[in-house]
Amino acid sequence: MRRMQNGSKPLIQMVYEACMTAKARSSVELAERLSLPERIPTPTALRLAEPERPAEPEKPAEPTRPSEPERPAEPTRPSEPERPAEPERPAESERPAERPPLEMVDPSVSVNRGGDSTPDHSL
Repeated sequence: MRRMQNGSKPLIQMVYEACMTAKARSSVELAERLSLPERIPTPTALRLAEPERPAEPEKPAEPTRPSEPERPAEPTRPSEPERPAEPERPAESERPAERPPLEMVDPSVSVNRGGDSTPDHSL
């Protein structure tokens, strides 16, 4: 072992010896415990240790109250005749109609959304 400074060698040696004695002591205790009879009784041992009790006569079960009478089921209504399946309609487009490019728009024609069919010439 290398020589250690500040007297740490005796401390390490003391710790080592303490660990070795603890290990030796635990192995001796383990051997003693293994040689002892089993401490936890098994169910068989418990049954043998307890004196047999005379079988108790079964008590009659408590009378049960009569349950509520069953309610009659609601009268069934005649089912409606099945309607033929409607043909699926194509989904309407959700985006607005595309506008023509500005080159194709005639500036002399204005769109009047008020329902008036006369062109608006006010500038």
